[in-house]
Amino acid sequence: METKLNIYPTRERVFERELKKLKGSNVSQRNKELITEFQNYLFSTGSGDLRVAKLSSQIRIMCRWLKNGLKIGKDLDKLDKKDVMNLVAHINKLSDKASGN
Repeated sequence: METKLNIYPTRERVFERELKKLKGSNVSQRNKELITEFQNYLFSTGSGDLRVAKLSSQIRIMCRWLKNGLKIGKDLDKLDKKDVMNLVAHINKLSDKASGN
C-alpha cells in the first residue's frame, strides 16, 4: 500500500478543531444547530474539510459580532434585512480599518 506524503500537517483535523471551537463558543444553541446544518449541506455538495471549517469559523465569528459588537442578539434565522445590513456595514468597517482606509 502506498503512503501519502502530507505536506500540510497543520491542515489535519482542522474540521474537528472547528467543531470543538463551535461547541465551546458562546454562540446560542440555535445558531450552533444552524451552523451544523450548514456544515452538513456543504459536505453533501462535495465541499472538503478545509472549506467547511473556514465557512463555519466565519459564521461563528459573525454570530459573536451580532451578539457582542452590534448588540443585536438574534439567531441567524431571525435576522431581518436591517440586521444583515448592520452586520455587513460592521464587516466593511473592519475591512477598512485593516486596509488603512
